[in-house]
Amino acid sequence: MNELTFENLSLDLISKQASIDGKDLDLNLKEFAILEMLLENQNINLLRERILDYVWGYDFYEVNDNTLTVTIKRLRSKLGDYGSHIKTLRGIGYRWDNE
Repeated sequence: MNELTFENLSLDLISKQASIDGKDLDLNLKEFAILEMLLENQNINLLRERILDYVWGYDFYEVNDNTLTVTIKRLRSKLGDYGSHIKTLRGIGYRWDNE
């Protein structure tokens, strides 16, 4: 599978490019990785630690806990209306809600 889609949001997993209605989004690699993980696991609660491990790898223990929060905030902003699909699960993590 080379592409993930949700409505008019598309992720090209080869080029690491995301777009909405064909217009490219300016996502950095961390934001792209988080969005990829969320779309691959729609409606599934993802623990903060799991996201940190997937995106930051073995270095995630050295990542400030606030880093993920700030990265999610930037990602929501860049996604516009689609950002509302990222739900915060207080004290747990995040979920892509496709409702």
